[in-house]
Amino acid sequence: MKIKYILTVVKKIFIRILIKAIKLLIYTVCGLSFLHFLIGVLMEPSRDTTLLTNIGFAMFVGISSMLFTWARSLDEKKFPKQVHSLNTVAVISILGSIFFIFSSLFKYLALHNNDPKLWILEKGSKLEVNVLTGASIVCIIGVMWAITFVVIGVFKDFGDLWEKLYNIRPKNPDPEKNDRRTEIS
Repeated sequence: MKIKYILTVVKKIFIRILIKAIKLLIYTVCGLSFLHFLIGVLMEPSRDTTLLTNIGFAMFVGISSMLFTWARSLDEKKFPKQVHSLNTVAVISILGSIFFIFSSLFKYLALHNNDPKLWILEKGSKLEVNVLTGASIVCIIGVMWAITFVVIGVFKDFGDLWEKLYNIRPKNPDPEKNDRRTEIS
């Protein structure tokens, strides 16, 4: 009897570890492929990627707006940890959008450094172009940091909220007995 119980416990622990390992593998593969895409596409010196970074900016601002709305719609007395976490992830999303804009600006300046219409830079040297490209790469790393924290934060908050909401449901499955109108009358 004890051996069966021990085997079931070991089996459950193994399944939990396996699920966590699969999640970690999925996060790693998605993150590395997205990082390869961002650095490969955004850092190609001859490609103007202003449209792509503007789309990324709009996505980050939209995500932060949704997260702020989600946090505001929750009851702060019942879910204080989740509200704080959602607000933190929303702020990180706004930081990601700012990193996207700065990356786009630095990349644009590096591409068009010889354009006489630009009043910011005069005839740029190779060193200035490399500094601007490096600043753009640093901003893209900031974008990747923000994307990672936003995705993990949203999944974690959604899971925490699901567990908390699931635990506060009434235990009686009969909807007639859970109706508040029948309790009052």
